[in-house]
Amino acid sequence: MDMDEQTEQRIIDQLNGRLPDEEAELLDRWLQESDSHRAEFEKIRQVHRYLVVLKEDFTPDVLRKLAWVKSHRQRKSIVKRWMSYAAIGLLLLSLGGGWWLQEQQKRREFGLQESVRLDAPVNKLAYFVLADGGQVFVPSDVNDTIFVRDKRVMVCIDSGRMLHYKNQEVGVQAIQKLVVPNGGEYRLKLEDGSVVWLNSASELEFPAHFSEQERVVRLKGEGYFKIQKDTLRPFRVETEKVTVKVLGTEFNLMAYADEAGVATTLVKGAVEVLASKGNSVCLRPGQQLLSDGKQMTVREVEVASVVSWIEGKFSFQNATLQEIMQQVGRWYDVKYTFVRGDLKNIRFSGAIQKFRPLSDLFRMIEATAPVCFVVKGEQVVITDK
Repeated sequence: MDMDEQTEQRIIDQLNGRLPDEEAELLDRWLQESDSHRAEFEKIRQVHRYLVVLKEDFTPDVLRKLAWVKSHRQRKSIVKRWMSYAAIGLLLLSLGGGWWLQEQQKRREFGLQESVRLDAPVNKLAYFVLADGGQVFVPSDVNDTIFVRDKRVMVCIDSGRMLHYKNQEVGVQAIQKLVVPNGGEYRLKLEDGSVVWLNSASELEFPAHFSEQERVVRLKGEGYFKIQKDTLRPFRVETEKVTVKVLGTEFNLMAYADEAGVATTLVKGAVEVLASKGNSVCLRPGQQLLSDGKQMTVREVEVASVVSWIEGKFSFQNATLQEIMQQVGRWYDVKYTFVRGDLKNIRFSGAIQKFRPLSDLFRMIEATAPVCFVVKGEQVVITDK
């Protein structure tokens, strides 16, 4: 008896520990019929083990994969068909192992070579640019360390790996800058006690001491701000296209030059976002304002997904591949290209730990979206399956 859908389901249920006794007897008979049946069962069990390993790290969009597999089901051989079907049956475990095995075989068949490193990101050195033009580099793997200490300036990192910049001259408002390259992220405590998380490829300009009237910093890239409340001194974050004004709050601000606009997401408190034309919008927690400097659009968002980067995760909610690859390029410091423009608009939902190898992220996306990631030379090429 060949493997039919009922046998496939019995195997899946057994691996998940929920196969009734009477069904287990039927499965056992099938296994005893031939060596080929037992070989097929072993292949399925290997995929099951792989999915168990993935469980802790991946949260893929299973509904999208379910619809895709159903639409392609009749075009697969029995073994390849099971690979996708098994991924559906093992939803409680995770998703992606079966399809990944197929894609690895396909890449071997085409003789594709990978020369770009697809392992975990390597944190690069952030550095301060001091008011006098001097630079202070900050390694990513140290804590409880003082990098500069003289009569004027002290730069250090504490036991919680938070950066501190202190200027001993009272009242000095000289501007310093913290630069975070691709593949890095840092926390900085400002003079007033406010904390800023800076994402990859970001810069923050800030004064040695804030004035008595207001607190102003300037951001390029992405930052998460936890602002100390001070009703006498409003806090402003300036970007090229918008300014965010707060008293005491937590919010995420993304203002990369290669993004279409600036995204301000309010987590707690209240903020007022001012565009270059003088228009302003006040946000409530859970709202995100998108602005290109001229038009402003407010929408409700899942805040946890937007700020997941400060918790060490990539979390995508119906994001386009273009948006995903922009984040991936900054964090893993890789270049990429799409073979066709329409592939940029394919949407994906899922989550993964940021310090996983890049190849693992690609596997997860390939498992639930009709695309394939191929490394050619020094670029990642995104093609369709």
